[in-house]
Amino acid sequence: MKKKMMSLVAVGLAVSMLAGCGNAGTSGDESSGGVESSTQKSKASSEEGSAESSEDAGESAGGSGNVNEFGWEVPEDTLVINILDAAGDYAPTEGEKAGEENVIKYFKEKFNVEFNIQHITGDGTEAVNLALASGDYPDIIRSLPFTVMEKFVQMNKAVDLTPYMDTLGTDLKKSMGEHYPLFLDDEQKLWYVPSLMGSIDDFPDFSAHIRYDEWQGIGAPEIKTPDDYYNALNAILEKYPTTPNGESRYAMSLYSSGSPASYCGFWGLKDGYKIDDEGNFTYWAFTDEGKEMSKFFNRFYLDGTLDPDAFANNFEQWKTKFSNERIVGAVGSWWISYNAGHEVWQGIDPNMPEDKRFIQIGFKAEGVDTAYLSAKNYLGSTCTIITDKAEDPESLLKFINWQATELGQAITGWGLPNGTAIGDTGRIGKFWDIDENGNWSVDPVAKEQLITETWSYDDEHYWTGVPWLFVNQTRWDDGEHNIWPNQMWYTENKWKSMMIDNLSDTIFDSSALTLRVKSDDVKMAEQAVKDAWEMNWPQVVQAGSDADFDAAWTQLQSALTNAGVEKMEQAYSENYKAAMKKLEQ
Repeated sequence: MKKKMMSLVAVGLAVSMLAGCGNAGTSGDESSGGVESSTQKSKASSEEGSAESSEDAGESAGGSGNVNEFGWEVPEDTLVINILDAAGDYAPTEGEKAGEENVIKYFKEKFNVEFNIQHITGDGTEAVNLALASGDYPDIIRSLPFTVMEKFVQMNKAVDLTPYMDTLGTDLKKSMGEHYPLFLDDEQKLWYVPSLMGSIDDFPDFSAHIRYDEWQGIGAPEIKTPDDYYNALNAILEKYPTTPNGESRYAMSLYSSGSPASYCGFWGLKDGYKIDDEGNFTYWAFTDEGKEMSKFFNRFYLDGTLDPDAFANNFEQWKTKFSNERIVGAVGSWWISYNAGHEVWQGIDPNMPEDKRFIQIGFKAEGVDTAYLSAKNYLGSTCTIITDKAEDPESLLKFINWQATELGQAITGWGLPNGTAIGDTGRIGKFWDIDENGNWSVDPVAKEQLITETWSYDDEHYWTGVPWLFVNQTRWDDGEHNIWPNQMWYTENKWKSMMIDNLSDTIFDSSALTLRVKSDDVKMAEQAVKDAWEMNWPQVVQAGSDADFDAAWTQLQSALTNAGVEKMEQAYSENYKAAMKKLEQ
């Protein structure tokens, strides 16, 4: 296979440079527009299979009736799909380059689909804006920021997908599910599909952390409230006051990317806001719950067990302290105690006891019904559009619709099946297998490596690289599988199973809370508010007395008011009310 690649260079160029990846037999010459429009060309060999095609798939694109093992109706003439990946900063490894080449070849042979994929080496948004201004862009653009997608729509450069969703787009619409209304504009039109949407709604993102062996060492007391957690950490600190190297320890530490808005989830707020029954938002610093959260952290300061660098640590500095066993407890993303804890310790001592590791736990304040710790936004953050360059948008939508099926999601997320050469190593790698009748299974060796966390993420580059035009990371109907090979079989991993059990009632759907379009005033207010709490909240936590705390709290509120927090509250409230109205229709 001969591959032609160039880069779409974003910065400092008046004319964008486009290039794609072609198959053997292509000349490599650019058309006057930089790329070809989608066409049907060349005859495909028949692929027999028993998998069912996606719903209504045969109504367009020269349906052949020949359905391959992936449920794709192989077109009689090659479907050419020209794609611009707007993610930007493209700097692939050798494995990633090889993976894309392998994908292009496989889809030509098995699907009679020819991908021409263009990448952006610089800033993706800037490059796409230049392409829009010049009119030099291909049939499909993926990973497009929402606001840039809106520009294409406003300039009549995007295809309205609404008329197709009950015919060619049924699998897409089914996958988008109950959130489908939130993808529609105010006129109930659909102009894009999310490049990546959904969520693993049984897996937490945020938690409190406590070291398992030390918690066992103090009798494993029950932890249900902030007081329980505070008491457990200080009990551990009292029993284990120094590290193996004799350094002092702290019951609690923080680092710079932590946010009080997230910590408020333990006190029943959602994404840092209190939302009343009418949908009005109140920022955390103007609630009793936010004040109680701040007093929780202030307690560690008052008793001398808060890391004195809690508001100075960046993550790497915090990680060093954590890895050196100087931190007893932490609050943050679930993975931080993996990354800074046992994953480091195992590398130093392969014979480390299994229970020397942190576990992830939840708790909630007295009188709070639910702790809202893990916000799941099912809408995603980027978009895929079919542009006005497409001569046959129905055929392109047919492919995107197939990608929404489970087998479409499988090959997109898991990569090519049945084994792929790992460069020149002589090794073959794979995650899954599929036979000619569409019967598939996960490779047992791959599954074991993922469960035991010994999987090679470098090897998998060689069989992945299918363009993500539509991907939904939510679990499939079987409740187990999804697009991420490392996000399955939790019940077979003792520690992740424990984490899920501990945090099962702390996960919530935040899709309706998501503000995707922000005015300049709101953007400025958000930055000013962030600056205000970053400057003033540490003074609250580090107040030396109740009087000092109250004074610092008043100063925090004053700074936030001056920063324009009311503009944020109003924007989020209006957006939430509009979203809920869409969902009720």
